[in-house]
Amino acid sequence: MGRTADLRQSKRARTKEEEQALGWRSKREIQIEVLEQVVRQADDQMLEVLDELQEKTEIRQARIFLESYSKARAAGKSEAVARTLANNDLTRAGLRRADGKVVGHYNQRDRAVWELENKLRERQKAEMSAEELEQIELLEAHDRAWANKLKKQK
Repeated sequence: MGRTADLRQSKRARTKEEEQALGWRSKREIQIEVLEQVVRQADDQMLEVLDELQEKTEIRQARIFLESYSKARAAGKSEAVARTLANNDLTRAGLRRADGKVVGHYNQRDRAVWELENKLRERQKAEMSAEELEQIELLEAHDRAWANKLKKQK
């Protein structure tokens, strides 16, 4: 049993002051303390865990690339073709390509969901009043101006 449970069995407190003097805590207070401790511990270990995950991902990426590249070269492919095949394997594995190209791979379900969302947006726009449409146009103009400002800063 915990310290609080031992206190409750051995000494009875009649008031809040007596409880505090004996070191009593409610279950809620104990749970909060434990959760805060877990969060502090997780914060302390977060960077180490992220570094470890990144290292594992880089090792997996290098292994896949080198295996694919070696197989293609052994099969008599040129260096450029072997690199392309190896990068394709990285893309299939959901990893960053070695050549730095960003390739999105979307499945059929994603495309169907996006299509449905676009149809719903269009239907909502068709049902909007003139004031609402004007507000949307203003918001889009603001977003475009902000994007242009950010481009100019770069």
